[in-house]
Amino acid sequence: MIYHFGACTYDSDHHELRRDRQKITVERQVREVLLYFLQHRHRVLSRDELLESCWRETYVSDAALSSCLSRLRQAIGQRRGGPVLIQTVHGAGYRFVAEVVEVAEDALNASAAVEEVEASPHVPQTPPPAVSPMPGTERRQLTILSCALSHVDALMEQLDEETLHELLQQFRTLARASIARFDGYVAQYGTASVLVYFGYPQAHEDDAQRAIRSGLALVEQMGELAAVSDALSAAALSVQVGIHTGGVIVESLPSTPNPMPVMVVGSTPSVAVRVQEVARPQTVVISAATAHLVQGYFACKDLADEVTVEGGAALGLYEVEGIQSYEGDVRLASVPRLTPFVGREAEMALLLERWHQACEGEGQVVLVRGEAGMGKSRLVQELKVRALSTPHLRVECRSSPYHQNTAFYPLMEALRRALQWEAESDGAEPVSALEGLLGRFRSLVGELVPLLAELLGLDLPPGGMCPCR
Repeated sequence: MIYHFGACTYDSDHHELRRDRQKITVERQVREVLLYFLQHRHRVLSRDELLESCWRETYVSDAALSSCLSRLRQAIGQRRGGPVLIQTVHGAGYRFVAEVVEVAEDALNASAAVEEVEASPHVPQTPPPAVSPMPGTERRQLTILSCALSHVDALMEQLDEETLHELLQQFRTLARASIARFDGYVAQYGTASVLVYFGYPQAHEDDAQRAIRSGLALVEQMGELAAVSDALSAAALSVQVGIHTGGVIVESLPSTPNPMPVMVVGSTPSVAVRVQEVARPQTVVISAATAHLVQGYFACKDLADEVTVEGGAALGLYEVEGIQSYEGDVRLASVPRLTPFVGREAEMALLLERWHQACEGEGQVVLVRGEAGMGKSRLVQELKVRALSTPHLRVECRSSPYHQNTAFYPLMEALRRALQWEAESDGAEPVSALEGLLGRFRSLVGELVPLLAELLGLDLPPGGMCPCR
């Protein structure tokens, strides 16, 4: 069998890989993993499945698989910032996402024989075109956001053309800002609506989360705009947001230097629009498919409503009530039951040794580094479980791709959680809770409170600090 994908061709009978018509030399194990991906490209392959299928009766570490995948991606031309051929699905495994065309070698040989018989010996024959997917066409999983101004007909009746145009411009500006912040792609502008792709051109492991965060940000900004608008009340100036996730075929325009989608084939966009149409003003409503991908990251309310899609299928709907305040490692917490921790003896022994040294007063810093999906979070989770036997204070700081332009975000978020716990335990106001928290650690309260209050966006009371408790 001959497989065509991207700029590559792989002949499974002759174990030959070519990229841009140049033969690429790779070791046998890399070829076996590639063939397994091609044969099972319609589903996510876990690390365990790859190890069991491609390293039969041979024990290898996860590091060997990661190294093999790295060499495979290099062989087929996957580069950082370029088209993704092998996608990492965090917490699940890997998926071959490039469009693949299969051609039996016998069919190619038969076609070549017929052309040789029919060809005139006196007329030069043009070689048949190589069998390959349509340029710029690929299968993708997209999370699509549809947002629109509510009460558009009423707005058109109440406002003159200039005011309405200015309002629509403000809506588009706010939409573009919230979309760009989370790397969405505006696919279509309507009179008072916007259709956005998350997962194209650049795919992220958390595109569903990005779409929801973008929708929530837009709803918040529209509320702020309505609060200061002289033309309309907050009830009239509102937005509806609907989000749905599904598989599509994206067809790009190959003649442009940077191909952009001109057509998305599939029901996902229309379903996203229908979800948006049933959303209440100033709310974000998501489908069950999207809700499954973001379980634990957002507080959602089951609407117990259904919208009918093509074919008569029903689609459960959920209204997003907000971002979870703090859920630890949601990806681990959302799993109903973790499998037993296996392997990683050397890494765990090193971490426990450093932990015991820290308990004895010798400060330690450990960097856990590895390819996405290798199990770094699982390793740290296991360390936290084993460290419970020793009394300690644990402070977790987590970076976020959504706040990469916010200085000291991990420290600020950890401090906000500490203040929330302090305020809940003593019923104190935020600034007073900050003073009490710093006072417990013998800090320079008078100097630090104004600085940290400004960093956290807290308003100091008139006259300065509250009296320390």
